[in-house]
Amino acid sequence: MRSRQSILSVLLLLFTNVFADPPNLARRGPSSGGSLALYWGQNPGPSQGYKSEGSLASYCQDSTVDIIIISFLNGWRRKSDGSYQMAMNLAVHTGDGKSCNGGALLSNGLPKCPGLEADIKTCQAKGKKVLIALGGSIPDGINYGLASDADGKAFAIAFNQVFLGDKSKPNLRPFGTAVLDGLDLDIEQGSSKGYAAFTLAIKKLSPSTIVAAAPQCPIPDRYLQDAMVRGRVEYIFMQFYNNPGCAAVSGGYNYKDWANLVRTKFGYRSAKLFVGLPSSPGDAPAVTLHLHFHPTYSDPPTTPALRITHCLQGGYANIAQIKHIIDITRSGNSDVFGGIAFWEASTAFLNKQSDGQGIAQGTKKYLSKGSTGKATPRCTKIYVTKSGDKCSKISKKKKVSKQNLAKWNPRIDCIKSLPTGHTICLR
Repeated sequence: MRSRQSILSVLLLLFTNVFADPPNLARRGPSSGGSLALYWGQNPGPSQGYKSEGSLASYCQDSTVDIIIISFLNGWRRKSDGSYQMAMNLAVHTGDGKSCNGGALLSNGLPKCPGLEADIKTCQAKGKKVLIALGGSIPDGINYGLASDADGKAFAIAFNQVFLGDKSKPNLRPFGTAVLDGLDLDIEQGSSKGYAAFTLAIKKLSPSTIVAAAPQCPIPDRYLQDAMVRGRVEYIFMQFYNNPGCAAVSGGYNYKDWANLVRTKFGYRSAKLFVGLPSSPGDAPAVTLHLHFHPTYSDPPTTPALRITHCLQGGYANIAQIKHIIDITRSGNSDVFGGIAFWEASTAFLNKQSDGQGIAQGTKKYLSKGSTGKATPRCTKIYVTKSGDKCSKISKKKKVSKQNLAKWNPRIDCIKSLPTGHTICLR
């Protein structure tokens, strides 16, 4: 769910596809209305002009957030004695003296975080679920990954001792006596080996622990598909952005396909599927990709290079678009829909929308309303009106007939100019 690595993955995938066929760019318990999950720890806000990220507990003070995911445990390696060396990157929080002390590390390589110990308990006392994300796109010195199913089972034992209910080795626990509610596999490198076995072992050791995953939306996910099919993954924080072929704001939005996989193929068929979105434009910036390649391979090249330019939409959606995404996603998928998962906390509350609320508050308020019954599951491509827009102008620009616009959007009046910020279904 983390934009830097995700963008690189998209570029690599698209570059690979160019040599095969021309790319087709068109192509967590959650409440009844849906819950809001929020990633915390990486503090991307200041680079976008927002204030620095607050403490973990500061995001648990009201009813906005239901699930908060500490990011990241971004390194683990099994040593010759069977123990695990680990690494945690919480950006400025790792050694700020408030969340974590910094300085000397525990013997397993993790920082001591008494501030987070207190914050986790505060959040849990307010009914929030606190998870930790494993992986991410910010590798530390020891890297991460599992070598085999046996490694996955062994790592589950170590993880239980460090973050969950096994307190037999208190000197290895960065959050002290705090017991996390779960974990989120955000695997973006290495291989898929061992993760299915890891999830099953965790559930055996600690049945109440929530096991989640954060795959990207192209099917299948390279790193987590096996864990979701053979293992037990209960929450899926799907990254429906930085992937233009299946993003929530594109015509190829594939939530329905993933929902069907949950129902028919996954090891845990009652899993809840969340729509993962960036909470500000800067959390998923658009990228322009310039490709140069030779149609006929030879070394040295014997054919002139062709140039292809693609603009990849980052996938940010404002509150009007998010409301529409929620409507079309919940319609027909109420058994699977989990809610919205935002990357990332430092922008989710500070990115104010037209109503003056942060995008997180506005989204949770809309989720809490439950299904409106007004959405059509066939609408997967949307347009948000600008000043002066009329049906005729949109029809010409988007190559959609005025008859279809009226049919798909019965609440709009095509005789008049449309209000700014109105969500239009383009089918």
